[in-house]
Parts: sequence; structure tokens; C-alpha cells
Amino acid sequence: MKPIRRITNIEQLYEDVQNITNVYAIQFILKVHNIKNKNKIEQAIQQVIKECPSFNVYLKKGKFYPQLRPVKIQSVRTNYSTLYNLNLFKRKINLSDHSIEAYLIKLSSDKYLVFRFAHSAIDGKSALLFIQNFTNSLNKKELIDCRKAISEKEFVRELDYYRENEPKFPKLIHNKALPIKRYEVEWRVVQLNTYVPSIIAKLSCLLAQEFKNNQTRIMIPADLRRYDNNNPYVGNLTLPIFLNVGKKDNYVKVNGRLLCSLKDGKELNISNTLHDAYQHVPTLLRRTGIRIGCKAIQQYNKFSIGAIISHLGRIDVDDYSNQYFDVEDFIDLSTQQPLGAFSIVIVEHSHKTNISISYYKNQFTEKYIDKLMKKIRSLA
Repeated sequence: MKPIRRITNIEQLYEDVQNITNVYAIQFILKVHNIKNKNKIEQAIQQVIKECPSFNVYLKKGKFYPQLRPVKIQSVRTNYSTLYNLNLFKRKINLSDHSIEAYLIKLSSDKYLVFRFAHSAIDGKSALLFIQNFTNSLNKKELIDCRKAISEKEFVRELDYYRENEPKFPKLIHNKALPIKRYEVEWRVVQLNTYVPSIIAKLSCLLAQEFKNNQTRIMIPADLRRYDNNNPYVGNLTLPIFLNVGKKDNYVKVNGRLLCSLKDGKELNISNTLHDAYQHVPTLLRRTGIRIGCKAIQQYNKFSIGAIISHLGRIDVDDYSNQYFDVEDFIDLSTQQPLGAFSIVIVEHSHKTNISISYYKNQFTEKYIDKLMKKIRSLA
């Protein structure tokens, strides 16, 4: 079978970090009701995979191959009081076999359709394209042509962009965190009953107050597809914009810097900072190096970034409703990583803002997290 493309250096790094720490996955939670005919829903998933094989892949010898085996929806019935406590969200996706998993969770009287995507193969925008095509299939509409798979390296090369130098090793920062005992992720979700203007800047300023340094480095993934809106590429096509946010900075100033960085394409300066030789280093050496780095973070309680803040976008959940179920809510669980204290994902829909925040269990006290959630709610 012909491979779709090679794995990139950053995607290989994702796989290595997941092997050592915690799951690296895009996890969409759709709260649904009036659900019926599970077989038709599975058939729609299979149609999308068949017509757009870049979504469900497996990794073999550094290359992605299409996985055409049907994706079955696994039923989960639980009595957990909180949806985000479920172990399935913490399970690592075996990319040597597949990159998509689907679940139907029954929690009391509520039902949730969950899609999990290996982040080493695709990003959040690619996963949204999958959801849109899945919905189109259920509604018997034409699918968006998502057969084009491309790496960020190839994408930036096609832009013919002159890269300036960008610091690769940011200054370490301190937090009031406790040592990490094990890489077990916890999630909290805050729902604000309104849209919040400049929400990334406001969250950045709020989180900067949580660190001892005068400035905190915030990482904001930027979607490269904005440079080519005519092609719905599938892959990991995000690069980071870094903002140094001071304790006394106001959100207007921070938002202005973010908009200027986006306008000037600052994220393109980060392209290919991980050397091409990374993939060719023996697996044992790569992962030993990551273990040493993670151990240093644990021992000295320092981070290279304060938080990752991702904005999935403003979506219309009514677009995802169909004759087999209605969609009431949409949550994207953030992907936690050991370089930062927090990871945050924002989803806006129906004049509501869902904010998912992740951190490592026992690294922060419940009292501290409760206070942080209260501060985030105050943004509304």
C-alpha cells in the first residue's frame, strides 16, 4: 500500500513524548440527544475515511499509511459524577494501528459522542474537517475534498517565506506547583454564557499572574491554513506564536502584540527548528533525552512556557446536527504537555465559550485550581 506521507520531526517528538508521559490526542466531546441508528453513524465514519484516507492512518517505519479498517463506536456506560474523570480520555492512542477512535458515552440521562484523534497525525483544525465531513455524510451532502496531506515543512517551503531567527530555548519560569509524581492529566471545563472579546489575551494576562517571574511565556498555536484558504489540508499545520506577558501588562497591549505577530507571520520563524536528524536518532536515545528533560522539570519545578492557549474557533453546533442525532454542546479537551504548567483550548458556539484547561494531577492543590477556575469565570 502506498504511504500518504512521512512523519515530520515534530510529529515524531509528539509520539516520543506520549510514550514517556501522557496521551497526546485531540479529543472532541459532542453532547447529543435523540440519537438513533448507530450503524448508520458508523457507516458515515467509514465513508469519510474511505474518501479522505488522511484522517485515519497508521505509522510504520516513519511513514503514514491509510487504515481502511472500519472504526467501530465503542459504547461506555458509567456512573462517574464528572465526565472528564473517565479513563478513556487518558488512554494513549496506538498510532501503529490507527489514529481515530469513537465512543458513545451514556452518563446518567446524558449522552456524548466522543472522537479521539492522534495528535501525532493531525491537529485540531484537521479534526474539525473530519467532523464536518462526518456530518455531511449523515446529511447526504457532498464531502469536502480532504485528500491533500501535507507537512508544515512542505507548506512553509511552498510559501517561499524568509525566516528570521527565533529563540529556540526560552527562559525558564517558576510556578507554585508541586513536584510531578506521575503524568496523570486532570481536566476542568468552564462554560461562560457569552463570547469574550480578546479572550486569548485576557487568559494570557490572567495566567501571567500565576508565575513568579516578571514575564511569562505563553504559547499560542497559529493555523497555517490561513495562508491558503482554498485547500483544506489534513495534517499538523500549526506553528506557535510566543508572547512574553508581564504581570502588569493589560490585555489590550497583549492583544495588540498577538495581532501584530499574526499579521507579520511570526509563527513561520519557528518552522523546522527541530533538526531533520531527529527522526534518524535511535529511538532509545531520543526517548532517553526526553526522559532526562522531563526529570529536570520535575526536580527543579521549572517550565519553559507558562501555558499553551489554543482557540479552535467559533463554530455553529447546529451545523453538526442531522437526522440521526442533535448536537447540544461541543468541548475540545486540551492536550497537556510537560513543558508548561497548563494547556487551554477555547471553543465558542451558540453565544457560549467553553474553556478546557488541563494540568497534572497532584501538581496543584484542589484549592488552588478552584481559585484559578473562579478567576477564569470572572472573564465573562
